[in-house]
Amino acid sequence: MIDCNKEQSFFKYFKENMNSLGLKVPSSLFDTQSSAVLNASAILAAIKLLGPKATLAEVAGATVALEKLAVLGALSASYYLGAVVGSIAVATGRYLGCGKTIADYFVLIESQGLMTPELNRHLNQYQIILNTELPNRLSYGGMAREVIT
Repeated sequence: MIDCNKEQSFFKYFKENMNSLGLKVPSSLFDTQSSAVLNASAILAAIKLLGPKATLAEVAGATVALEKLAVLGALSASYYLGAVVGSIAVATGRYLGCGKTIADYFVLIESQGLMTPELNRHLNQYQIILNTELPNRLSYGGMAREVIT
């Protein structure tokens, strides 16, 4: 992990980015950069097990550590993971900057095994996850809900 001694406020920016995408966040899963990366890895592992069309309720049922995600129910786990990984990058870049660039954080994400080809395509397709200046960011949460229906 990136050592900057500012990780205690990582969640503020993580939650802000997720909320701006129209998605809720259980705080204890993403309080720090370390816990966010660990839980994103657990979500990815569950998606690999259950398939890309799994819901967060299914992921929560398959993974005890992620049971708090059950309240988000029918959201697409793949979309949520895309938002989580993007929000890790945004939050880290905003608060833990330490002179690093967003590219440095994608190297971190890659080194933690979170950057799959599918996730890379997803982040490229949905620029609103990473670009906080784009309008209509709330629409992403709606898209995550529509994938399941």
